[in-house]
Amino acid sequence: MIGAYVFPGWESKAQWSVIKDTPYLGRYDTARVDVANWHVKWAAEHGVDFFAFDWYWHLGKETLNAQVEAFMQADNLGHTKFCLHACNETYFHPKPGGNWEKFFDFGLQWEIDPDEIDHDFSRQDFLDRFSYVADRYFSSPRYLRVDGKEVYIQYRANLIMRLLGVERTREIYDDVRRMLREKGHQLYLIAGGSCTHPEYLSLVKDAGFDAVTGYNHPLEACEILDQGARRVARGRYSDVVESYKQTWNRVHTACRSAGVDYVPPLLSGFDNSPWSGSVIVEDPTAEAFGRMCENVKPYLTAPHRMTIVCAWNEWGERSVIEPSHSHGFSYLDAIREAFTDAAPHEQHEGPAHPERFTVTRETPIP
Repeated sequence: MIGAYVFPGWESKAQWSVIKDTPYLGRYDTARVDVANWHVKWAAEHGVDFFAFDWYWHLGKETLNAQVEAFMQADNLGHTKFCLHACNETYFHPKPGGNWEKFFDFGLQWEIDPDEIDHDFSRQDFLDRFSYVADRYFSSPRYLRVDGKEVYIQYRANLIMRLLGVERTREIYDDVRRMLREKGHQLYLIAGGSCTHPEYLSLVKDAGFDAVTGYNHPLEACEILDQGARRVARGRYSDVVESYKQTWNRVHTACRSAGVDYVPPLLSGFDNSPWSGSVIVEDPTAEAFGRMCENVKPYLTAPHRMTIVCAWNEWGERSVIEPSHSHGFSYLDAIREAFTDAAPHEQHEGPAHPERFTVTRETPIP
């Protein structure tokens, strides 16, 4: 199964204003069902089996949900599936004087001091969110399942384990599973993020997770540079393609030893200059991405043979495979060529009038 992460935040002119490239659909509004129709069509035609929507919830309130809601209303929804990728950045708060730079540390957060960070996680909040998710999303026949269990990816699972402790994390997820069983659901819980620390990988099963994946791992091929008051990671995409093979091998071996499944990630590129500019991977190409797709195949193991691409439409981080005016359909073609037997498309179909998808809001939805 081939998946792709979806960033649902393209809902205002302000958000698109910092993006240089332009999608085939123009600077679209993610809340539009006709945008979802095109995304589903292109994904299905090129071998992308599911979307993993970045999903935001904070203390009882769901936010940035317009795109997944539009997706669930798509006319051609039957051609693909979806799951949630729970992103919880708003739950973490550095204490005064805490080492916030060390906390982020380019996504490799394991050796942190939990006493330096406040958080909003609680057993009741986990139960509330999963009760909502079960009723709103797990009940959809198009929700992604592995062996009949609903797939849920927890971003930065390593931080939750560090802040709550492994035993407490397991206790909370055990309570969540009991609640879900009462609603007729079973959970396939994937630990996500970018951490590959050996101790973390050895403890994920003890914390209640069924599998491990990574959002992305560009840093192992980057040089860390001090630029004034901040650090910047810079590298080349060709080197990232090679470094991913080493990361997959190391994490796959660790997961096998720990007794959990592994979902290896793919990366189409990374340059978050529009957001912060802290990680810049230069010269990504669809050809090199195609090599990465071929390279990952030995790590697509039972029971699901799953990989997830970062990303479908993370324009603010230059992690994009959806069609654009700069790269056309080349990244989707690379996926189709690597993972399907379908013949190349003689002509790619796009909307006749993409201007009608253009977002009209000046600022994001509150």
